[in-house]
Amino acid sequence: MDFGQWEGRLWADIARIDIDAWTQNFAHYRPGEGESLHAMLTRVEAARREAWGAIAQGSAVVWITHAGVTRCVAWLCSHGNTAPLSHQWPVEAPGWGDWVVCQPGFAPEALRHQK
Repeated sequence: MDFGQWEGRLWADIARIDIDAWTQNFAHYRPGEGESLHAMLTRVEAARREAWGAIAQGSAVVWITHAGVTRCVAWLCSHGNTAPLSHQWPVEAPGWGDWVVCQPGFAPEALRHQK
């Protein structure tokens, strides 16, 4: 997710009013004038559908990404295109060097964190 002007800054350096505005409109607010979570979820869903299509054709698919994309996949598996509220967003994500297995048609619980 592109955090725009917030990218690389400490949370303490971002005005509380801006953080509050983001949490109040979590899915559609553009933190730091960057990308909204809704836009990122839309991007990840398009990539996920493309991956499922490739898998259905017999191809293997591997994504190497960061925890934000993993959280998006978990959200989409659990909630579809429903916009999340800030308190609903998944906190858990794979740690550094961990990996996740996700297969088409599996419930979100099938997302397995691996070391």
